[in-house]
Amino acid sequence: MKVVISGYYGFGNTGDEAILESLINGLKKGDPEITVTVLSADPAKTSKAHNVNAIGRHDIPKIVRALKGANAFISGGGGLLQDSTGPFSVIYYLSLFSLAKLLGCRCAFLGQGFGPVKGAFNRFLSAFVLNSADVITVRDEASLEEMMRLGIRKPPLLLAADLAFLFEKPGRSELEELIRGEGFSLSAKNIVGVSIRKPVHAVKGFHEKLAAFLDSVSDQQNCQVLLIPFEAAGDGEESLKVLKLMKTKARLLTGLYPPEVLLKIISRLDCFIGMRFHSLVFAAISHVPLMGISYDPKVSSLLKALGSAELDMNFSTEEACSKLGHLMKNGHEEIKRLEIMTTSLKEKARLNFSAFSEYANPLKEISLFGIKINNLTISSAVSMVDSFIKDSRPHFIATPNPEIITAAQKDPELRRIINSADLCLPDGMGVLAASKLLGMPLIERVTGIDLMLAILKDTKEKGYRVFFLGSARGVAKEAANRLPGVNVVGTHHGYFGEHEEKEVLDKIKHSRPDILFVGLGAPRQELWAGRHYKGLGVPATMVIGGSLDVLSGRAKRAPDLVQKLGIEWLYRLAKEPKRVKRQARLMQFAWMVAKRRLLLK
Repeated sequence: MKVVISGYYGFGNTGDEAILESLINGLKKGDPEITVTVLSADPAKTSKAHNVNAIGRHDIPKIVRALKGANAFISGGGGLLQDSTGPFSVIYYLSLFSLAKLLGCRCAFLGQGFGPVKGAFNRFLSAFVLNSADVITVRDEASLEEMMRLGIRKPPLLLAADLAFLFEKPGRSELEELIRGEGFSLSAKNIVGVSIRKPVHAVKGFHEKLAAFLDSVSDQQNCQVLLIPFEAAGDGEESLKVLKLMKTKARLLTGLYPPEVLLKIISRLDCFIGMRFHSLVFAAISHVPLMGISYDPKVSSLLKALGSAELDMNFSTEEACSKLGHLMKNGHEEIKRLEIMTTSLKEKARLNFSAFSEYANPLKEISLFGIKINNLTISSAVSMVDSFIKDSRPHFIATPNPEIITAAQKDPELRRIINSADLCLPDGMGVLAASKLLGMPLIERVTGIDLMLAILKDTKEKGYRVFFLGSARGVAKEAANRLPGVNVVGTHHGYFGEHEEKEVLDKIKHSRPDILFVGLGAPRQELWAGRHYKGLGVPATMVIGGSLDVLSGRAKRAPDLVQKLGIEWLYRLAKEPKRVKRQARLMQFAWMVAKRRLLLK
């Protein structure tokens, strides 16, 4: 499965990077073979940090290519759809969502907060686009209620929790060496962590009030204050403003640390005061008594869910000190309560993945114009062929392309044989494109020659016996000679008549291959293999078209770029103009897809 993820990634925001890490880990746990591409402001950094493909979040050509090859698109985590910080965030993320839907991806809105969305156009756009989603999960009740008020009801709306809650509470690992350059020790007692950010709306005297409060924390509560930035761009600057206004000594964490390190640092604190949403999530995960300064409804919603103390932006020093004193006095009870609350929120966070799996995972099998197609990656297909060989019973493997699917519409025998195959894989970009346009996206194209080469590599390693049948005289033998290490036990050309058929069948039986590759041209090869594979007793019989010509060196595949663009048919037509009659079936297939697409609207 191939997934494209969009979010506020690559900006140095620890909370969003934590979301991305949780999202990737959850997807890979559900599907170890999944391929993830992330849209990022810093693709190189994102790729290195998370071991995924990453492309520029504004690189439209690359985004389009990624979406064309993807099965699903995830708008994942954070507070992406809001216009408090400007009107264009909503437009950007919803435009990506619409583009992914247009290109045939299953689209999910996972674990996000929604709103506030105040602009009339943005509200209209949100309702219009999100009602086309396949699944929507939100991280808090306020977001769910706002979506319902906006009329977003078509996809199932599920209340989950923020994806960062899936981080585990860190153990008491040694951090002293890591932060030696910061100039303080985490082994000291009564350390209070503080995470602040620039308020969305200016509040007069806010920095002065916060400095006075932290002076009281340091002085009256006999605590050491540690300021912890969560976003590289602005939190450090805001922290310095407060630090300069303080009369007592405090420390500022200056290093840029990944989420797992900040989580370990926070876990060593005695208390935490946070503005940043995910700084409070990290404190909750670590079971550190916390209180929040609510600059945004999402923070209020989180504090309500946690049952934790809240200060608004116009707090007084007396009010803040009173709440903090109560928090520290009842620290043990707060830890026990957070253990219970975060266990519940962790379970809710897992709902993001169960919802995605139910609605967005690819079908194991689809039916395209009455033709069965198995939805597998090439590596999964090779594993299945290996299981066929170990099973010893006869199995048939077909790779229908648009030409075969079109021909099968008028040939009941061909349709019956293809649908009886034990493995039926999509050979051709046309099949892949049709599946996406008709709402049944396939994982990837599995061409006959690519699958054959992958199987041959596997047989070489395992010593399986191989028989080549097809192409002109001498071609199969030449192909065998060009595959050192592959145990080819027999070959025969494909230009045999009915009177020679028994001789061919006897030769194959006598050779006792584990896998038989049949390249007689379509649809003759499908019909021949479908009629004889059971009688031959070969564990795996696969049709391969003209692959033997390529393996022998008599024919060349299209260049890699042409293959990636999905226009091999055009390359072959240019090389062999006599194929024009066969290519007419491609136009017929395209017309079939267009008509079916119109019926679905």
